[in-house]
Parts: sequence; C-alpha cells; structure tokens
Amino acid sequence: MGSACVPLKKKVLLQDDSGQLTGFATDSLYKSYQNDLYQYKLQYEDVLSIQITPLVPTDVAVADPTNEQQPSTSLLSGYRIDRNGNVTLPSIGTVNLQGLTLEQAQDTITVRAMRTMLSPIVRVNILNFYYTVLGEVGSPGRYSSLSPRVNILEALGQAGDLTEYANRSNIKLLRQEQGRSKIIYLNVLKEDLLQSPYYYLRPNDIITVAPLRVKNTRSYSLANYGLVLSTLTALAIMYTQLIR
Repeated sequence: MGSACVPLKKKVLLQDDSGQLTGFATDSLYKSYQNDLYQYKLQYEDVLSIQITPLVPTDVAVADPTNEQQPSTSLLSGYRIDRNGNVTLPSIGTVNLQGLTLEQAQDTITVRAMRTMLSPIVRVNILNFYYTVLGEVGSPGRYSSLSPRVNILEALGQAGDLTEYANRSNIKLLRQEQGRSKIIYLNVLKEDLLQSPYYYLRPNDIITVAPLRVKNTRSYSLANYGLVLSTLTALAIMYTQLIR
C-alpha cells in the first residue's frame, strides 16, 4: 500500500524524456555524456598524503604520513596546504600545489625530488575529502573518500540510497566556495544531471534530501488515526467500567 502512494515517475533516476528509447535495440550504445573532464584542484586547507619512493634505496626519501610504520595515522600527520597554497616537505622544501590536480601535484613534487634522488616515484592522495548526506536516505551521516572524483549518485548510494519518500526532483546541495555558501538544487530524476557542473562533489559538500509531500500527509494522517484510536479505546474502557 505504501509503495503505491509514490508513482514510478517520481522514483526512477536519470529518466529520459526525449521518447527516443522506444524500440531501441538492447546491448548497444544509446547515448553518451561528456563528464570525464572533471578533475579536482587542490586548495587551501586540503590535507595530503605524500609518498616519495626513490628508485635507489640509499637515496633520501620523504616518509608517507599515512604509513603504518609512522607513530600516527591521523589527519594531523598529513601535509596541509597553507594559505599561500604551499606544503613543506622534508628534504625537499616548500612546494606550491594550489590549483593543481593530484596528477599535476605528483609531477611538481617529482621534479623537486629529482634534485636529491634518482627517479623518484611520487604518490599524492587527499585525506580530507568529506561529504555529508542528510534527510531521506538509508544511513544519513558524514562520509569520506580517498578519491576526489565522487559524484552525487555515488554519495547517495554510500548513504544507503534514497528512501521511498525522498524528493528526488529537489535535492539540495550546500557548498562552501571562496568564502561563500552556495545552495544548488539538483534533480536526480533527469538524465541531464550527468552534464551538470555539480554532478561531482567537492570536499565538505552537504547533501540534503527532503521528503515528498505525500509522506508528510501520510505521517500526519497516521498520527491522527492513532490519536483517534487511542481516544476511542479510552472511552470504551470508561464505558465498560460505568455499566458494571
């Protein structure tokens, strides 16, 4: 009975309204979207794991702050990008990583490391990529990712998927950017979400999923039914006691 209250039109994600799908052959490409150009760019207060492995063991290496041999594996042991966009690495010095992708940051550190070691191998990961999902999802909470390439559908899936009464056409995204709080509304029912500039998340994004109006009405009705039933039960008990 509950599922019948919400039509499939309000539940199925990434719907195509073009009408071209009718009669389309299966096991073949239907449509494609260009969304693989997004690469997260490092910014102030990002915390990085930076591992530098020299080709020759006798070379000087920079320890990975997340290595199990280190005494601490907390975020405080990572390398935080300062207000000037710099990190300071042992044996290498200060390196500016502001606005670089992870791949570009690896290349930049590699060039600097080559001054003191032979053919260094550099790996850079972001440690503080957190996002929060609230509202009508299976498991609301704060989540993290070692990859900065997380899209909104993956985030919702990580949070236990949308509930039956989630408003999929009006999902709110709160983003902190350059000292400003931005509010964006996304419709995950529409296929063109794949082309949205907000399809991929950024660190500290907050996703809020509101309930459909049908849930509010249903919850309100059930609460009233319960109140009426309780009242009738109490009256029946009182009447039974009076006629004894």
